[in-house]
Amino acid sequence: MEQDQHQITQVNYFFVSIVSGVFGVAIKNGLYQALSSQLEAPFRQIPANMLGCFLVGFFTNSNTSLQVVFDSVTSLAFWNQAMATSALNGNWFFALSSFITGLELAYISYKIGLDTGLMFHDAFGSSPEKEKKKKIFAEPSKFVAATSLWLLVAVLAVLDHPRRKLWLACLVAPLGAWTRHALSVKLNDHCKLELFPLGTLLANLLSSLATPGLLLVKITDPAAIVLVATVDAFQGGFVDSMATISTVMAEAHSLHKNSGKDKAWRAYLYVLLTMVTCFCVVVALVVALVAAITSIATKSFPAVANIQEFSSPNATTSSLFLA
Repeated sequence: MEQDQHQITQVNYFFVSIVSGVFGVAIKNGLYQALSSQLEAPFRQIPANMLGCFLVGFFTNSNTSLQVVFDSVTSLAFWNQAMATSALNGNWFFALSSFITGLELAYISYKIGLDTGLMFHDAFGSSPEKEKKKKIFAEPSKFVAATSLWLLVAVLAVLDHPRRKLWLACLVAPLGAWTRHALSVKLNDHCKLELFPLGTLLANLLSSLATPGLLLVKITDPAAIVLVATVDAFQGGFVDSMATISTVMAEAHSLHKNSGKDKAWRAYLYVLLTMVTCFCVVVALVVALVAAITSIATKSFPAVANIQEFSSPNATTSSLFLA
């Protein structure tokens, strides 16, 4: 997957980041909103993760651009936050169940997408010569399409007040997708540590570090409308697009396939290291933040003393759909 990313031209890179960020935020938040009343909090991100992993697998061997585009449909940051919050609230069963079923369903979805994509590519795929011609002639149109899409989102963020948080999130989401891609390209291949893809792991860790801090900023001053809208947009757009579970599944599959039987354990270590480290980071930050606030500023911010604030619907991606 890392080698494929190097083949993306600068125009493709620009196109992929914008399309990935905008449509990724819109799709996963739409699914989250539709399922928020039917599933427990730790399970609400799993359908979007399944869809994103399937699409990434489907386009892996046919169109690299589309493969990377659908990376942002998945969400690791909010899924991890929901599991950590559920565990801190005493619902360890839901957290553990979400962890196990979420990983299994994500990997199965990626594998089904990969196999389905191979069948379609073998049946309907075009020759390498035709693909090269398509790429050459598609460069200007991709740049125009990506720029137009970004400008349209900016206009909607100004005019569509009921969904302003959603459009603001879509506006900054491409920056998160670009950051993740840049980290993956620069660190996954050039880092001397060959045990696992360091760039993707770092992107997921950074998003896990940012999520509790942004929630703290929002709930300490909920009356600040502009601040809350900005935090929601940055959290649901930039941070959530920087994190990904589909790339983790794709890289784990590649590690397992290319490492041989003696080193296949690296794939499992990489997945567990990503999930456990991100989970522990969120738990530690939430506990530390709540403990600090309750001991120093309980009188000024009484609502923050309740750890349930970190699992409320307004602290998650569903808030992007609120006015």
